[in-house]
Amino acid sequence: MKNSINIVFTIDKNFIPHFAVALTSLLETNLELVGRVFLIHDISDDSELSTLRKHFNRRYGVNIECFFMDATAFENFKITHHFSKAANYRLLLDKILPSNIDSVLFLDSDIVVNGCLSELSNIDFGGKPSNDKGKFEELLIYAVDHKMATSSLIRLRETGFKSEKYFNSGVMYINLKQWRVLALSNLLMQNAARLRECLLWLDQDVLNITLENKWGVLEYKYNGFDLEKSHNHDIRIVHFTGKDKPWHLVSKHPYKKLYWKYRRMTPYKAFLPDDFSIANFIKFIIPEPVKRTIKKLLNK
Repeated sequence: MKNSINIVFTIDKNFIPHFAVALTSLLETNLELVGRVFLIHDISDDSELSTLRKHFNRRYGVNIECFFMDATAFENFKITHHFSKAANYRLLLDKILPSNIDSVLFLDSDIVVNGCLSELSNIDFGGKPSNDKGKFEELLIYAVDHKMATSSLIRLRETGFKSEKYFNSGVMYINLKQWRVLALSNLLMQNAARLRECLLWLDQDVLNITLENKWGVLEYKYNGFDLEKSHNHDIRIVHFTGKDKPWHLVSKHPYKKLYWKYRRMTPYKAFLPDDFSIANFIKFIIPEPVKRTIKKLLNK
């Protein structure tokens, strides 16, 4: 398909429903644009994935190409309750994905596509002047600048990171062909192991350190994160970063309804929220004006 975009997700078993939502939103808004769809996972019992693959094939004519990842390769990597081993699988994309795939759009599974992505299909990794005169160096990815304050990047200085720019790795358009030329996964894995005690945002830190000054900037609309209210301007990809996830009962995320719009199109309509409890259910059903009134009375 001319100017199509190949897509890749990485998940563990906990994120299967959210992956289903993310892919549904992508196919509902950009079906004609999507080329091949890849899923990298560590789910040993793939019966649920098999059912899901049939669903997407039947509904959209899309074949999800799955790659099982042996998570033991990441046993010594730093993991926190905010991150899973699956987050690290993106470090090996040049080794895992087929050799005839030159570029791929990586998407986190906690996203919803909210508009046309056709502009991304015209991205040119082009080149920029390198240190050697007359030579050019291709950009390795395009991503959205996280706009981190310099003070937040100080922790990375001991790794040799000097840049003032730091990207969010939840949405990356990747020059996979050049990753292979540079055997980039080897360097990413080495840095992940060597710098593990310096890492806060784990694989995202590793990618930023390794790809320093070798990436281009995407517009914020392609990775709208830290959203506290609905935007009147164009947000093509909503990224549910942080603790406020739309699948939580008490979530107040401004795009929660958008997530549920697409979830109702998946096999995961019936769902008990992760944070379900009687207390949270009561909080959920009480209107906000009533909550404010109760709070005022209690503070008197």
